[in-house]
Amino acid sequence: MKLKTSYLLFCILYLSSAFASTLQSNIDEAITISDYQKRYEYLISIDKHLIETASLAEQISFNVRLIHVYIHLGKFQQAQTIFDELESMPQYKNDSPIYSELYLAKARLAYRQNDLETAIQLSQQNVALFQRLQFTDYEIDAVASLVSAYHNSGKYQAALTLLETYIHNDKRELTLKQKEILYQGYSRNLEQLDRLTLALEYKLKRREVIQKMSPSISLQAGISYSIAQSYLDLEQFEKAKGEFNTALYFDKQTGALSDIGHSLVKLSQCEYGLKNYTSALDYAKQAQQVFASYNSTRNSAWANHNIAINH
Repeated sequence: MKLKTSYLLFCILYLSSAFASTLQSNIDEAITISDYQKRYEYLISIDKHLIETASLAEQISFNVRLIHVYIHLGKFQQAQTIFDELESMPQYKNDSPIYSELYLAKARLAYRQNDLETAIQLSQQNVALFQRLQFTDYEIDAVASLVSAYHNSGKYQAALTLLETYIHNDKRELTLKQKEILYQGYSRNLEQLDRLTLALEYKLKRREVIQKMSPSISLQAGISYSIAQSYLDLEQFEKAKGEFNTALYFDKQTGALSDIGHSLVKLSQCEYGLKNYTSALDYAKQAQQVFASYNSTRNSAWANHNIAINH
C-alpha cells in the first residue's frame, strides 16, 4: 500500500512538472500577441524566478523577444542596455550558435537607429557566421537585413549582387517564406536602378509564392498595390487599374483608411492616364473624403491635387 502511495505521488509530481509553465511556453505565448505594447506588458509580467532558473538558451530567447519589442516601440536605449548586459556576461561569445538570434537583433537595432554602416558590418558578419554554421534560416534572415541596409545606403547593386547568389542558385533549397523575402528585396533594388520590367517580373513571382502561403489580407493587399505601381510606372494603365482595384478590395477588408485612400488616388491616376477624366475625378474625391475622415492633411493635399487636374 505504501509503495502504491509513493508511486501515485510520483505520478502526480511528474504530471505537475510536465504541465508546469516554462519560460519557453511564455515566450511562445508572447509571440502570438500582435500589439507590441501588450506584448511588452506580458513579457515583463513573467515570473522572475522562472526566467532566472531557465536554461541559457531560453534566457537569450526571452531577452531577444524583449529587444524586438523595444525596437518596435522605438525604445532603442532600453534595447541597447540588454545587449550591453548580455555581452558583459562571462559566457558571451561573438560567434556562438546559441547567441544567433541576438546577433540578428543587434544588426536590426543598428538599422532602426539609421546607423547603416554598423548594420551592414554586423549583417555581413552574420551572413558569414551562419554560412559556416549551416544555419540556413538565420542566414536568409541575415541576408534580408543586409539587403535592407544596402538599400537604405543607396548600395543597390551590392544588394542585387548578394541576392543573385541566392535567387539564381538552383542547388540551394529555399522555403516559400525565404523566396518571398528575397524576391521582395530583389524587386525593390531593381526599381531603384530603373530596371522596372525585371522588377515587375519578380513582383509577380513573389505573388505566386505568397499565394501558396495562406497569406494574410494585408500581405495580399500590399503585393497587389506594389504590382499595380509597377504597371503604372510602365504606363500600362489598364493593368495597373485592375491591380489597384484588387488592392482596394483587400484594403476595405482590413479597414486601413490610409491604404484605402492611397489605392483610390492611384485609381484616379490610372483613369487619368486612360483619359477617363470623370472617373479619375470621382476616385480623387473619394480619396479626399477618406483622408479627411482621419485628418490626414498631407494625403488630403495629394487627393486635392488629383481633383484639381481632373476639373
